[in-house]
Amino acid sequence: MSFQKPVKIGDTLTVRLEILEKLPKFRVRIATRVFNQRDELVVDGEAEILAPRKQQTVTLPTLPAISIG
Repeated sequence: MSFQKPVKIGDTLTVRLEILEKLPKFRVRIATRVFNQRDELVVDGEAEILAPRKQQTVTLPTLPAISIG
């Protein structure tokens, strides 16, 4: 992963993943890019991961509000 720009509290981040290659033994190579609210690239990189063998479902929790000061 390469960190291109800093992020700050209050920034809105969007993660975009792209499958680049299917590899043997349930592995895949993915491109990972993270953009801020101005659509500026803040993180860029690739990763090789072990793909799940069965479909996965994720329930996202409600996050608490953050305040500073």
